[in-house]
Amino acid sequence: MSSRDVLFSIRGLNFRFANSSPLFVNAGVDIGYNETVRISGPNGCGKTTLMKILAGAIDREVQYHAEWHSQPVSSIADVRQRISFAIDTPQLFQELSCNENIEVMRLLWRLDVAYRDQVISLCTSMGMDVDMLNRPVKSCSLGTQHKLFLSLVLARPAELYLLDEPLNTLDQSSRRFIAQRIIEDRTHSYVVVSHVLHSGFDFDRTIDIRDIAGVSSERQDPPGNENVTSG
Repeated sequence: MSSRDVLFSIRGLNFRFANSSPLFVNAGVDIGYNETVRISGPNGCGKTTLMKILAGAIDREVQYHAEWHSQPVSSIADVRQRISFAIDTPQLFQELSCNENIEVMRLLWRLDVAYRDQVISLCTSMGMDVDMLNRPVKSCSLGTQHKLFLSLVLARPAELYLLDEPLNTLDQSSRRFIAQRIIEDRTHSYVVVSHVLHSGFDFDRTIDIRDIAGVSSERQDPPGNENVTSG
């Protein structure tokens, strides 16, 4: 891949959790314009950690050189607003309704009402009834919560979408919808963590994380790494 084809590049990535062996040693990855990339590999090898680094959610005690549109950036935090990231567990306000969650995210990201319409369109395309949006999130199934969470992330205007195991809790119909939506979108870039290659989900490339980590990653990531946040 030539430099002019690369949207986002990270090189010289070095990272370890406290009191553990290195997880990445001089690692690197390029994401092309309008490219859909699958990240694969056994559980515990750092797939989620890599996604959090790419999203700028882990930015402490990590070393890297990053470029966005072939221009150096001092920190991924500088381009975080151009990246939309969905971790594998829905991050929602449980006491609020689905509609209220949509409005909170719209205000947080300073988006217009078209964002709300897009989220609702995605939700209904995955089988959510409009009346369901008035229910408290805590009363919804995990699958329904994941549909809402994915809709919130995918409706957000961005250039790069990072999705960590987006299909795990979805029904077959919703899986097909999300897969088709992503593979037919040739105007944005996607990085998708998926330990299973789902039928109908065609990727431009698959990257085994063990090939880029620079270390032998046979151990599990230490418990609690999901709480690491950016500085």
